[in-house]
Amino acid sequence: MKKNTMLIPSLLGVLASSESAKKGDTFLPNEQAVNSLFFSEGLTNYAVGYPEQADLERELDFLAPPVPTARRFEYKVADNATAFLAETDDSDIRAVDAAYKTVTSRGQIVQAKTYDKGLTRRLDVEDIAADPNAKFNAVAELRERLLRAEIYRAATMLEKIATALAKTWTPATGSTDPDMDLLATLNLASTKSGMYPNRVAFRTSAWIKRQLAIRAMQGAGGTQSVGLNESQLADFLGIDGAMRMRAMRTVSKTAKESLVSSDKVLVYMAKKATSKDDPSNIKRFVTNGASGMWTVYEQNVNATTVDITVSHKSHIAITCDLGIYAITVA
Repeated sequence: MKKNTMLIPSLLGVLASSESAKKGDTFLPNEQAVNSLFFSEGLTNYAVGYPEQADLERELDFLAPPVPTARRFEYKVADNATAFLAETDDSDIRAVDAAYKTVTSRGQIVQAKTYDKGLTRRLDVEDIAADPNAKFNAVAELRERLLRAEIYRAATMLEKIATALAKTWTPATGSTDPDMDLLATLNLASTKSGMYPNRVAFRTSAWIKRQLAIRAMQGAGGTQSVGLNESQLADFLGIDGAMRMRAMRTVSKTAKESLVSSDKVLVYMAKKATSKDDPSNIKRFVTNGASGMWTVYEQNVNATTVDITVSHKSHIAITCDLGIYAITVA
């Protein structure tokens, strides 16, 4: 008669079964078994719908729009040299009894996978008993930390590859017109990549400097522009969106700083809800679970402690390195 098999929890994760476990053997975690044992539907649903104080997920989606994909996938890096070719010699005209001109599409194919990212908070059972919201608070904290990490990755990747520009936006003499600087940068980017950028991301201090400089300007232009919000500024610039990046990170006990470094304005192309092969400058490939982006696990470690884990799977990549600008505002 066949023995009954069972999963055996271990410090490493989950062993294969009681039949295969022998003294001295080492077993790696079985991800599917771990997921089924410790998956918390209630906490996962909370993570999906949790409204944090700063809209971190909205900021992340603006910086690097999500592109759903399988865990392992491939994508094409935009071949900008061939993306805007045009036949200027009439070679697209077919002669009688001749074939059409044959052209080839080039572009580097990259094999990739989404990375498994997550954080765990260990709770004491006495703290859980004293506070019914202890587990939910842990989920909220971990979710925000993971979102900040993603925002930092995306902003850093854009800043590192961007062409740097320096502008002076100040109420004092010598300031340039911020909105005219943005229009000029957008036009310059389009001549480099062939695409008119569709997003402008401000660090909050850069946005404030823009407003101060415009407020000090003489004439109708300054009066009309100073009161523009992000949506109105985007309409003025002819782009899909502008955003003040409010996400902050801790530098020390008494100091915080923006996740978008320095007084910067990022100008770039990132299409929303598009394919993995479109010519955006940056993409965030994501592998969603049954409940969406977030998965939460709850594991009783021992009689006195419980681990709450929040995880997600993503891969942020620069898929076209042309036409990205970072304006440093003095």
